[in-house]
Amino acid sequence: MTSSSLSSAFKKIKPILVGLVIVIGISYAQAAWVGPTATPPGGNTAAPINVGSLFQQKTGDLWAKSMGTDNGYCIGTSCITAWPSGGGLGLKSVQIFTSNGTWTKPAGITKIQMIVVGGGGGGGTVGAASTAEGGGGGGGGGTCMKLINVSGITSVPVTVGGGGAAAPVPGTQGNGTAGGTSSFGTYCSATGGGGGIGGGGNSPGGLGGIASGGDLNIGGNDSDYGIYEGVAGHGYGGHGGASVYGGGGYGGIGNGTSVAQPGRPYGGGGGGGNGSAGGARGAAGVVFVWEYGN
Repeated sequence: MTSSSLSSAFKKIKPILVGLVIVIGISYAQAAWVGPTATPPGGNTAAPINVGSLFQQKTGDLWAKSMGTDNGYCIGTSCITAWPSGGGLGLKSVQIFTSNGTWTKPAGITKIQMIVVGGGGGGGTVGAASTAEGGGGGGGGGTCMKLINVSGITSVPVTVGGGGAAAPVPGTQGNGTAGGTSSFGTYCSATGGGGGIGGGGNSPGGLGGIASGGDLNIGGNDSDYGIYEGVAGHGYGGHGGASVYGGGGYGGIGNGTSVAQPGRPYGGGGGGGNGSAGGARGAAGVVFVWEYGN
């Protein structure tokens, strides 16, 4: 057969060959996909995620730009149909009491944390003839802290202890008075610091207040002794004791050279006096109420 005869024959069967290729391609495209019969990698690749109703489980990570479900989101056996609203329990407001009153629950509040501080004690005072002596400082007020559920509570009475007075007359020996007790109803209370002793050598300071009923009960600091120096004009009043919030006032120095200082807010004890200068008053207590809700 000549080359021209072969060329002529190929031209005649070329359309038939093209048709066969097209038919075979369409047959493969229309054939149903059959997943592997063995676990990967032995069975090549796993069945892809599809729109079928059969259960599918993926052991590796799955990332998607966005995703939705008809029946909710599940972790194990715990399922939800909507994301929870709100961010949980949080601080909503604070009430501060510096005098007696009533706490009233605001709307939406379910829990509160109270911080209750007693008043500081007053400083003692030495006599005019005892300029070598110093009066003791007043003690710091105690503190209690407590968290309670107020879902069934609407109001609670609040008492705030005043600061203890110093000995009343400078130059006249006398003791300071104790600070008052602070409380939040019957839930939590804190006593005031004791008053400082006036004159008589090294004069004792007042003891710190104590607390009860709280999740945390903290005693106030005891105050310093007044110091007897033995030389006229050289007595030192004791520093007042501190509370959790307020430092104690400084005691007086010398024969009125530096006078005693009052206790610092809240609940600090007053400094002790000396010579012709009297002791100083303690600071009043306080009640903080931190209010939490959803």
